[in-house]
Amino acid sequence: MDAMAARTYFDHGPCYRAGLHPPTKAGRQQCRTNGPASRASASAASQTPAPTTPTPPRDETAAAEVRRRRAAAAQRYRPDQVRLLLVAQAPPDAADRYFYFTDVKSQDALFRSVVRAVLPGAETTRYNKASLLAQLPYRSVFLIDLKPDPVDGSPLSPYMPALLDRIAELTPERIILIKADVFDAAYPALSAAGLPVSPVRIPFPSFGQQKAFAVAFGRALTGE
Repeated sequence: MDAMAARTYFDHGPCYRAGLHPPTKAGRQQCRTNGPASRASASAASQTPAPTTPTPPRDETAAAEVRRRRAAAAQRYRPDQVRLLLVAQAPPDAADRYFYFTDVKSQDALFRSVVRAVLPGAETTRYNKASLLAQLPYRSVFLIDLKPDPVDGSPLSPYMPALLDRIAELTPERIILIKADVFDAAYPALSAAGLPVSPVRIPFPSFGQQKAFAVAFGRALTGE
């Protein structure tokens, strides 16, 4: 019941019997001002849920522009023949971070871990990413995301048809799935389709998982 309803339906009978105010309009108004009716109204008002702030709508124009920039950056480093296709989960939330962006100031763990695995001995710094990216096409390595936009809590399975189309277009000789939920969503379908997907479950190389990533990725590279 809201504050107005509490004022309209307050039962003044107990007030009359207790002699708190006379059974008149002026008496009832006095009760609403500083008597039991005023306290009942305040209590009802305090129980009214605060209005929620609406979630701002997604800026589709900005999202489309970031999507275009990612696609252009990836295309720049796409090999003529993809021998090793890496399938990650999704691009980062931040619009300035992506596997194929050359100027990523922080949180570029996936790129660094992949480079250490496929370019042994390579030193990864903030300043040599462009030169390292340029070497990946010569190794016929290409990375795509199962989900084209950042993670939003939605399941990955609806993106499987598009992934299968991409794989048919790229015709890789080997497919490695990165991150447990990507493996769970994609491996059964890719294996059932007879595609050359590694059965090795590989964690994402963050939160202390860098060593586990290196070991599992190395097993997948050797053909396990």
